[in-house]
Amino acid sequence: MFLKIAQRTECRYSRPVDRARIEYRVFPANDPDQRVLGLEVGVTSSGVPLDVAGPEAVFIDAWGNLCRKVEWSRPIDSWSFTVDLFVETLRQNPFDFPLSAVRLPIPADSHAWPAEVHGYIRWEYDPWDNDPEVKAWAIAQSASESGAFQKIQFLMEIISKEFKFCMGRTDVKTPPGEILKLKMGVCQDFATLLIASSRALGLPARYVSGYIYEGPRAKRQGPAPVGHGWAEIFFPEIGWRGFDPLNGILACHKHVRTAQGRWYADAAPVIGRFTGMGVEQNSRTEIHVDMADASGRIVELNE
Repeated sequence: MFLKIAQRTECRYSRPVDRARIEYRVFPANDPDQRVLGLEVGVTSSGVPLDVAGPEAVFIDAWGNLCRKVEWSRPIDSWSFTVDLFVETLRQNPFDFPLSAVRLPIPADSHAWPAEVHGYIRWEYDPWDNDPEVKAWAIAQSASESGAFQKIQFLMEIISKEFKFCMGRTDVKTPPGEILKLKMGVCQDFATLLIASSRALGLPARYVSGYIYEGPRAKRQGPAPVGHGWAEIFFPEIGWRGFDPLNGILACHKHVRTAQGRWYADAAPVIGRFTGMGVEQNSRTEIHVDMADASGRIVELNE
């Protein structure tokens, strides 16, 4: 599937602020699941495009994400951020592995995990990894399933069916235990709970941020106000697989991944900071994800 993605983020301050800075992780990697065909990212301050020779840093973070940082040495009262992405998604079948693998049990605690997943296993000093109520819930809810993959898929379906999508009741700092009690939240909350549950059961898990194709514009309720997020779980005989608990599906050709990390904060698409007391900040994001043809022409706007 070919997808065209357009993101527009605007942020305004109630008065000019000093030392404003934004970091952004919106650079999809080419991998077996996707191929980037075009990407343009723009940053402006108070309507003036950022000078390409200005203070912009490019780096790879601890989780392998390509990041860019922009800092302004002068006071600014607003900034805007745009992404125009053209990508081909390649994973048509997320179950492209031997069927017998779904019934393999969760490895023993002594299992030798590959180095690539060591940052995503349970950390004894991370309170989000060690909530006893989350662990008890994950064990009890998945007890009817024997295989590791089956258990995670079952937990994803429970979250999708029994938890309510609701904006404004949680934020990026809401811990998985609180999400479990509320039984409501947004995509990042449901992914967070599934990640914590997976690690509690003994499986490596990570947060993935990106975009999702939701069908023709004519059939949508409107543009997605924010991006999308889901969980990826590692299984010894399968590898990484994405689970989207908001939609109750495995990540597939409808998903475009841009960043990863232990939790949402590690993979947040845009993070802004500034110096100033008593400043109100108002930000707005609009995203469109459309199907395109191989040339990049959107083919379904009027469908």
